Amino acid sequence: MGKDCEIIDPRSSIEWDGFVKNHPQGTFFHSGVWASVLCESYGFTPYYIVLRKDKLIVAGLPLIAVRSIFGPARAVSLPFTDFCGPLCDSASQFEVLLKSSMDLSKTKHWAFLEFRGGQEFLKNTPSWSCCFMHEIDLTGSDTELLAACRDSTQRNIKKAKKHSLEITHETTLLAMWKFYKLNMLTRRDHGLPPQPWSFFKILFDLVIAKKQGFISLSYYKNAAVAADLFLIYGDKAIYKFGASNKKFQRLRASNLVMWEGMLHCKALGAKSLNLGRTEPHHEGLLQFKRGFGCYEETVNYYCFDCKSGIFQSEKETSGEGLSNKIMRRAPLFLLRALGKIAYKYVA
Repeated sequence: MGKDCEIIDPRSSIEWDGFVKNHPQGTFFHSGVWASVLCESYGFTPYYIVLRKDKLIVAGLPLIAVRSIFGPARAVSLPFTDFCGPLCDSASQFEVLLKSSMDLSKTKHWAFLEFRGGQEFLKNTPSWSCCFMHEIDLTGSDTELLAACRDSTQRNIKKAKKHSLEITHETTLLAMWKFYKLNMLTRRDHGLPPQPWSFFKILFDLVIAKKQGFISLSYYKNAAVAADLFLIYGDKAIYKFGASNKKFQRLRASNLVMWEGMLHCKALGAKSLNLGRTEPHHEGLLQFKRGFGCYEETVNYYCFDCKSGIFQSEKETSGEGLSNKIMRRAPLFLLRALGKIAYKYVA
């Protein structure tokens, strides 16, 4: 560790949260409350490396240690997080933090260091994988925001309104449960196990119940058919999760609930809405997000092999495997059990 670096626990550091809020690149994912959600949900341990000058934090690199079922642990910045780049003002600051993380990996016997973002400081470094990120400028009028949407998206929003769908923006535990039930269906449709209910309960207790986010729900004949979960951090909003019942896809409820959720973020004071990451092979989701008039950029993920001392090259991503096909046919109770066991390791 560098002499000006130290490890802090962001869950109990007012100083860290103050630094994040004042840093232009600081997001909800850098905050102490997000670290609390992850650590309480999955039993992770945070190791946030900070660089000080005149006793004040001037740069930071969030890391959370993730256990492995077999073999040594790894540190990720951050697990289950779309992006969480280092908060640095210069390449020299990043070099100090990177060196400190490598030193720490030797002490903690981590197999890998994973970084989600930071390409501005790792320009000549091979990436492990990449994804697309989309962001919407919410500072325009509602009319301007709608006009920026693709014609097909505008038509889908209009079509959904004709079906008399009811849209609500809620911050109750019941709303979270309704979202969770839809999320289970969506995850199975994607051939993946759902995150455990305990994660969403903790996310509700620490974030939604404290009005740092909300759940937009779309009802058809009093039944919830689509839902989005948004997080609010100052004037920045994040679309973190979306779910729907594909039996009602013809209603275009997902388009309307996203649109109304956007407007609600704006009403709460958000000036931008990040739509989260999308892998290149998820063409359907890419087209859905691109329809809302967003700015698109590529975010690189990096994996440093602590044993060999080199960054690994990009991995193969086929997008669809046998396990996905099997899980699409699995009963929900089995997928829930799998998710409860697996998520603390896959991260």
